[in-house]
Amino acid sequence: MGHGGLSEGGEGGVIRLALVGVGRWGRNYLAAADAAGAKVSQIVLREGSASRALADATGLHVVSRVDEIDADAVIVATHPSIAPWVAQVHLERGY
Repeated sequence: MGHGGLSEGGEGGVIRLALVGVGRWGRNYLAAADAAGAKVSQIVLREGSASRALADATGLHVVSRVDEIDADAVIVATHPSIAPWVAQVHLERGY
């Protein structure tokens, strides 16, 4: 079920999360995932994003396009005008 076997989790039973949008809300989601013991393994950053320092500081894998994500589930923390498109891309991929 889902991309990468979401019902069983990813490797070792851990659900690998990707985060699209690392602004204020994205950072809140990172903190919440960490507090819950979840693993955010990837973030999507636009080219030249000011959030690059966060990626470097956390060691998260960075991709620049939503279709490059390789995760079990995706957290969409983007502007509401783009969120439906990001969600559609991943629903079509089986997330």
